[in-house]
Amino acid sequence: MIQGGAAYAVWGFYVLSGFLMTLVIKDKYGFTVEGILNYISNRIIRIFPLYYICLLAGIATIVFLRHHKIDPTQFNGQFYMPSRGTWLAPLTLLTVFPTTGLPVATSGALATEFTAYAMMPLMAFSPLFSLLFFFISLVVNISYGFGLESFAARYTFFSTCLIAFSFGSLLCHFKPWLCLVRNRPLSLGAWLLLSVSWLRYPYFPWEHGLYVSLPVSGWVVLSFIDVRKNKLDGLLGDLSYPVYLAHTLVLAWYFVVFHKAFDLRCAVEVYVFSVILSYILIVVVDRPLSRLKVRGRTTAPDNQNYDLTLRARSRPKISLI
Repeated sequence: MIQGGAAYAVWGFYVLSGFLMTLVIKDKYGFTVEGILNYISNRIIRIFPLYYICLLAGIATIVFLRHHKIDPTQFNGQFYMPSRGTWLAPLTLLTVFPTTGLPVATSGALATEFTAYAMMPLMAFSPLFSLLFFFISLVVNISYGFGLESFAARYTFFSTCLIAFSFGSLLCHFKPWLCLVRNRPLSLGAWLLLSVSWLRYPYFPWEHGLYVSLPVSGWVVLSFIDVRKNKLDGLLGDLSYPVYLAHTLVLAWYFVVFHKAFDLRCAVEVYVFSVILSYILIVVVDRPLSRLKVRGRTTAPDNQNYDLTLRARSRPKISLI
């Protein structure tokens, strides 16, 4: 794992999710029972069909690897079959259930994401809830300490990761004022500089780097919310989820078929195969099922930009994807 950058990217995605889910609940779904149910059903349609396909493929892959005396954990430390009492976690993607092995090796972060989605209506309803969850999670993080030995827990546990989602939600609530400091080159430069800070401070990513990354990632989110979407953006966004789900499976089968070493060439080829497989999943599964999603109350089409007109005189007009 590249020192820091990979961890900052995951928590940065949590910040982005907290921001966007707060935004769409407030401006698209609303706080009626029907609106919240539509929000939940659309998240389920987006997440679970592709996930369950990869879950079944992961189970089959683990069985195949074990049959041929190949240890699946060499591809990812969590890539093994759950024990009898821990299947509820991978089946429901809820962090309230104990987790052991994961047939979709990277789905631990997805479970954190999905559990946070269930709490987003509260955070979207009022910044006070976002602030409450932020401080609760902050206290939990502090309780673990900031040593190297506690990094794994702070980086992966839902109670500690909640600080990133609530921070993103707070950004959305206060975006009319915070958007005044938007700057794309500076925010992106700051994020990249933070990601290479380990060259000078090698322990910083594992001790305090995650928390410094929150405002930096938030700055990037705010700075880029008015970028106009194009077809390539849409395609890359669609590809990101199945690539995330499937790349460990592709790596395992790549190893079985080609018996190549884990080197740069392997990484490139596995990435290419993952993208090809993901595109097939998008065309065959994701896009047809997306037609089942319920449109929100906004009059703008889901896949087009729409303007958020801010009433206060000092607040800028924001075009959001």
